[in-house]
Amino acid sequence: MYFVTNGTQGGDFPGRTIIYCAQCRKEKPGNLDISLPISLLTTDLFKGLYIMGKTETDPKMAVKIAFGQAIPTLQGELERMLELKKPS
Repeated sequence: MYFVTNGTQGGDFPGRTIIYCAQCRKEKPGNLDISLPISLLTTDLFKGLYIMGKTETDPKMAVKIAFGQAIPTLQGELERMLELKKPS
């Protein structure tokens, strides 16, 4: 299983975070930006996707998708990060 951001490489649109199997990755390669095996995904790497602007997926939902459970401290950090990025 792979954790992916589904967006346009180099584009301004931040991708959605999704879990894909190997077959899905092969069938839909054109719109994948980041693709990491689930076994390598850490909270620091996950946070980096938000820092780099690779995703703006709702943190509560994205953390549950990525890690299979809620991680309130991580969700809070990501929510604050997204709030700071909003135009005034």
